[in-house]
Amino acid sequence: MEQTDNPILRRTLSSDLIPELNWWINSAYLDYRAARTLILNGELLQAAIFANTAVEKYAKATLLVKGDRVHGHLKKGMFRGIKNFCEDHFDSLNMEFMDLLQKSYFTRYFEDIPNGFHIEIIQNKFLVELDNTAYQFNQRFHFKVEGKVIKTMYVEDFEDRNPALLYKNFILTRKEKRSEFIAQIQHYLDLKKDENGDIVLYTARIGGVPDDSRFTPLGIDHLDGKTPLEIFKEQKTTNKK
Repeated sequence: MEQTDNPILRRTLSSDLIPELNWWINSAYLDYRAARTLILNGELLQAAIFANTAVEKYAKATLLVKGDRVHGHLKKGMFRGIKNFCEDHFDSLNMEFMDLLQKSYFTRYFEDIPNGFHIEIIQNKFLVELDNTAYQFNQRFHFKVEGKVIKTMYVEDFEDRNPALLYKNFILTRKEKRSEFIAQIQHYLDLKKDENGDIVLYTARIGGVPDDSRFTPLGIDHLDGKTPLEIFKEQKTTNKK
C-alpha cells in the first residue's frame, strides 16, 4: 500500500496494515460524525465524549503509519508522537482543544471526575475546532493499493455532499465568516466539581462569542457581565455525591 500526496510522509506501507489502518480511520470518522450530530443538537457533553474517541482513533491511525501501535485513551503522549513524526501536523492542532477533549473523558462516570474539575463547552466554537481537527487529520490520509486510490468515508461523504458532514461545517463550506458563525446565539455548558465533591452544572444560550481559538474554561461568572456575551437562559444544577 502506497501513501501518496501526504504532508506527513510519503512511504510504502505493508499490506498487512490495510485492514487495521482503514478501521482506525473510518471508525474515527464515524465517531466524529456522531459528535457533529450531537453538538448540532445541543448535546454538548455527549458530543465532547464522542469527539474524544474520534481524535484518539485518528491519532492512533497517524502513529500506525509511523509504525507505532499505541494503546489506551487519548493522552498527551499521542501528540508528542505526532510531533516527533510530523511537526507541521502537530502545529495544525489546537492543544487547548485537545486538553478539553482529554478532560471530557472523565465525565462519563461521576466517580471518575476529580475534585477541582472544570470544563466549558461553547457550541459553535467547539464545532469549528472539531471540524478543523478532523480536516487536519483526514487531509493526510491518501492511499493507493496497486495504483487504485482507496477513499476514506470522510472523502466519500464529502464527494456525496452528505449533510452529516457538511451541515454548518465552516471548514469545508466557508458559507459565512468564521467570526460571525462563532458569534451566533448558541448553547453553552459549564461543569465543575468542587473540592467538596459537589458537581455544579450551568447551561445557557449565549451570543457574541469571540473567535480566539481558546478553550481554557473561564466559567459562567466570567461570561455574565464581564464580557459582551449575552446570557439568554441559565440553569443551575447541583448534584451532591
